[in-house]
Amino acid sequence: MSAVAVEPGFVRTSMRPPFPYSMFAALRTSADNGARASVALAGANRLDTDNGVFFGRKGNPVRTARISYDTALAGRLWNASAELTAHTPCFPETP
Repeated sequence: MSAVAVEPGFVRTSMRPPFPYSMFAALRTSADNGARASVALAGANRLDTDNGVFFGRKGNPVRTARISYDTALAGRLWNASAELTAHTPCFPETP
């Protein structure tokens, strides 16, 4: 099992964006275009090796902020979330 994130970009939907974002309506892409990377990656075999990767709107891996690679912080967040949701903490150990 792997976990990845995809950023679809500034997508045009039926939801009306609040001001000041509504001023940029012409820059938004269609929902179909926004979903392309998610749909393509959903069936990609590469996700078996790309666990924890963040993908941009074109489906390419994107380097995120340095703090997002802090495994000690990730473990604390995982365990705190597990406690708050009444699940047994079981943050996977990193090799």
